Amino acid sequence: MANFMHSLKRWHRILISLILLWLMFISGTENLTDLGIVATVIYGVLFIVFNVLCLKYENKEKYEARKMASANAAAKIEKAEKYAEWSENNGTYSCKVVGVTFKNDDGSSRQGYLKEAYINNSRGTVNLQPYKYEDHQAIRVMYEGLCIGNVPQNEVDTIMDYLPRLSSTFINVDTFRDDDNNLVYRADLLLTYKK
Repeated sequence: MANFMHSLKRWHRILISLILLWLMFISGTENLTDLGIVATVIYGVLFIVFNVLCLKYENKEKYEARKMASANAAAKIEKAEKYAEWSENNGTYSCKVVGVTFKNDDGSSRQGYLKEAYINNSRGTVNLQPYKYEDHQAIRVMYEGLCIGNVPQNEVDTIMDYLPRLSSTFINVDTFRDDDNNLVYRADLLLTYKK
């Protein structure tokens, strides 16, 4: 019965009620015999039962909607409280990964590695590998042990400070079209660290 009531739109319910009222009226005015009175009573009872069921179902739908809204609000509050507690002891940092269109020293394609990461929804192990480049501190971004690019030079000192306290390292890979309409893969580095 609930599935039947659920499938009826509000105007369907009104139409069925009007048909039952019309049948009740017609059967009561044409035959004032016992059969006409019985038919009128039957249509009247059907009209009342149908409308009571409609109201009961509508009230149940409203109750369920309020209950769902209340549960969603409670979940949002709980999530916000957990995040507030988490953020007291942890921080996040993000930056762009640079050099993603260059080839690696061994000739391998960073774009090929980023394509693989993109296809896998960036799921995989991401590590940061400090090294020296022309007497400057630099950091490689490694995906599954393969170099996909570097941390921007202006971000290196900040990230070097976070390295001993990192709790997680992720990349978010996306695409864009260059001036020649070639598909290019790009990446953002996302870090969480202990404060």
